[in-house]
Amino acid sequence: QSHMSFFEKSDLFFVCLLRPLSFDIKIQEVEIEAAKWMPFDEYVAQPFMEKYELLRYINDIYLAKVDGHYSGFTPVPTKSNFSDQKNTSYLYLNAGGLKRCNSL
Repeated sequence: QSHMSFFEKSDLFFVCLLRPLSFDIKIQEVEIEAAKWMPFDEYVAQPFMEKYELLRYINDIYLAKVDGHYSGFTPVPTKSNFSDQKNTSYLYLNAGGLKRCNSL
């Protein structure tokens, strides 16, 4: 979370590890000048990455997750009565913490 950042508003940051369905990039030229896939090592070696503690922390979380040392939030499929949709909803939580709590 960052207070009073852009336009004197607060920002909440959510970090998600996703796997692409395709490596084809469709650039919306009105909004994006350039886009490309790159190896993680190349991504973190960019000069601006060293300037921001937040980005370095996010990179560390990614590496820990890939190495199996970080569980973070796990999507737990649930059924919800809050909408008319028949689709499964997901509750994102630290499932490891929940298991420890329920075992007491």
